[in-house]
Amino acid sequence: MKLFRNFFMLFLVGFDPSLSYRAFRFRSGSSSSAVRSCRLMPRMHLTSGAADDHVISTPSLRRDTSSHKYKLDAAARIIAIGDVHGGFNELHHALKISGCADEEGRWTGGDTVVVQMGDFLDRGSDESRSIEMLRDLKVQAKDAGGDVITLLGNHEIMNADLDFSYAPDIYSFDSWHDKFNMAEKLQTVLKGKRAQLMQRGKGKLAMLMSTMPVVVQIGDNVFVHGGLTRETISHGIDKLNQEVADWLRKDADVKPWLLDPVPKGGRTVSPLWERVYGMPIVPEAALETLDGMLESMDAKRMIVGHTPQKYGISGVGTEKEKEVWRIDTNLNDKIMGRVECLEILTDLESPEAASTVRVLSEDGRIIAAEKRKNMFEELLRSQNKKETAIPVPLRT
Repeated sequence: MKLFRNFFMLFLVGFDPSLSYRAFRFRSGSSSSAVRSCRLMPRMHLTSGAADDHVISTPSLRRDTSSHKYKLDAAARIIAIGDVHGGFNELHHALKISGCADEEGRWTGGDTVVVQMGDFLDRGSDESRSIEMLRDLKVQAKDAGGDVITLLGNHEIMNADLDFSYAPDIYSFDSWHDKFNMAEKLQTVLKGKRAQLMQRGKGKLAMLMSTMPVVVQIGDNVFVHGGLTRETISHGIDKLNQEVADWLRKDADVKPWLLDPVPKGGRTVSPLWERVYGMPIVPEAALETLDGMLESMDAKRMIVGHTPQKYGISGVGTEKEKEVWRIDTNLNDKIMGRVECLEILTDLESPEAASTVRVLSEDGRIIAAEKRKNMFEELLRSQNKKETAIPVPLRT
């Protein structure tokens, strides 16, 4: 029986004379329980290789993060896409309707800057394809004078914490694994490939996420997954971006506290978990706070995801003529979601001129900002009318 156990474990992980049977045992439990546990796992076809072969080394993906500057120059055209959650086909459709990708998924956006608002992980089954498309298009866009910026959302941080509560399948990243050494093979069988990819400082996906900011400002537009908070501003956005990158690369052991949904006075202080700006009616106090934060950043508008918008992309104006645009449209929801993206056009020859904001819809419509701005307030003012300002969901 013991001989059979030895043979079975070697069959799982490959033969390496330098490793004894003890190397294949769990830290806790008997060898027989280890064999029983392994038998429950799906068989994976792995090849041996160097210990660090699964760490991303592509120069285009490992940009210098020694100074995570969040403020970038204005762009003539920005396309913002909300939470993807593994919806590859919907992401591809959004890129096509915005003129940023063709049918084969190649970059066609020229000098356009695409910002994906985070939460590309969890829920949907096409996470790896979605990430690969964003990653590959970034390289192509850079060559054409544009860019593809992917933000971190709360679901990326949950995965980095090895919290797979919303993961569709812990084995959904099979194609991301190529070469492992013997010890890593066994860990992969026992823990699942997703956990391997999420290992801070080592896993492919964790290292890729270390290149992604929490907050980015392009001209007078601020992009953040959940919403700016006073604590984020006082902490320092450059500092936060750098701390998160260090934590994901495991250059720092302590997780930045602003990544967690820390409550304070009935609200959260985390820019990844804030939901007040996604509410149908944003409280006046929150809009006043937003005015002050955007004023301090010399910004005109904030763009957020995180909170699904049942009726599509919508905007809210403030007393000081600032704006917040909510663009999480449940992209991958086949029933209630819709494919839309936000377009921001800026005349770089006349920097003082106001930007043009439009919504690009999956049915080819280009919707002016005025049609989608303050539409819930319009509903309240027109309760007694037959028609309201809220559009009917496209998918029924």
